Amino acid sequence: MLFCHPESEAKAAKHKGLGKQKGVTGLPGIAFFTPEGEVVVQVPASVHTVAQFEHYEARARQLLQLRAAAAKGDVRAAANLLVAQLEERQLDRKTAISARANLHDETAAERARLDELLLDLRIAEELQPVHSDTAARQKLGAKFLAMLAAGTRPSADVSRGFWFVILEHCEAAGDRDGFRIGLEGLRVNVARTSAGAEWGTKLIADYEQKLARLHPRK
Repeated sequence: MLFCHPESEAKAAKHKGLGKQKGVTGLPGIAFFTPEGEVVVQVPASVHTVAQFEHYEARARQLLQLRAAAAKGDVRAAANLLVAQLEERQLDRKTAISARANLHDETAAERARLDELLLDLRIAEELQPVHSDTAARQKLGAKFLAMLAAGTRPSADVSRGFWFVILEHCEAAGDRDGFRIGLEGLRVNVARTSAGAEWGTKLIADYEQKLARLHPRK
């Protein structure tokens, strides 16, 4: 089932508030639902294309198949369903940790993927409260940079804010090496999410200029 609703603000709108109730964002809000009204997959709020729609249609079918197999006791399906739910940002960290505790088995690849996706959620939780606090953002950026140096890495889909706070810390500290690490991470993120749009090119160019002007603190 496909849901597509412009979320009218008219007081008499038949389904006023339905998008918010179901967690569907963007205009138009597009998602695949079960007949019972449960969201299976939401299409990201971006430029919608036929290819994108077909991709998420296949993704919705995959999740439904994994769910059915997991319900029958297939341990691989259960693990891969949790991975897919985390990739689609359908679970908060507490719920995901609880679901993981119920898994009966994880392969090495599943374990590594779940670790990085749960780390993504933890990073998002840590970023949220520092949004308006420059000093706290810089402190968090230093923590994240040290985490990378220790060999712990989030997934490629980690919040862009992860790279922003690292860059902010390094700019304030005059850390050119750290800034390069943050810029490379941001470059990969933008390449994955901007689809070549002008905003992505400009964003990277702005940070490249910052790097060129950055001098180590004495």
